[in-house]
Amino acid sequence: MISNGCSGASACTRVPTSALALYRDLGDRPGQASALTQLGIVHEQTGDHAAAAASHQTAVTTARQAADRLGQAAALIQLGMVQRVTGDYPAAAASLTRALALFRDLGDRFGEGDALCQLGTVRRLTGDYPAATASQQQALELFRGFDDDPFGLACVSSELGILQRLAGDYPAAAASLTRAMDLYLGLGSMSDAADNLTSWASCSG
Repeated sequence: MISNGCSGASACTRVPTSALALYRDLGDRPGQASALTQLGIVHEQTGDHAAAAASHQTAVTTARQAADRLGQAAALIQLGMVQRVTGDYPAAAASLTRALALFRDLGDRFGEGDALCQLGTVRRLTGDYPAATASQQQALELFRGFDDDPFGLACVSSELGILQRLAGDYPAAAASLTRAMDLYLGLGSMSDAADNLTSWASCSG
């Protein structure tokens, strides 16, 4: 599904593709990396995961060549998410671990929390629930410091709720998922709220 109001895939890619061309004309490699990351996100939204992965991988390489560590970390997060969606969990874990290391080196606590949350999801999907829970707990502590951006807290609360449900701790799961639901509804993120409700409904045991 295209979620940014575009009428089709070609219309959605037009803006980041134009930006990429301009940055190339200017010789601005960090700008190119940013445009490639945005283009990859659009490909994700239109369901073209192969094109998304290619854009993000090129963004990673471009940012690294430009010594743009923040751009590299941002591209690695997106690459890891695409690899997770396509079921390549080892590659996803590797990409997200690299992103986590970069964000920590940069002192970017929000990026660190995002990487931990995404990495925790991959660990859950591979059945490593203790490691997944540890990642989400670390992310939760980081996101609690960002009251002006509750989306990260909502994502972590939802993931913790799923893990708590899997562990059989239904009261804790219900509390985490209710918190996530309230945050998603406050953000107007109805699709995430619906996904969260599915997990919440399972907490009756």
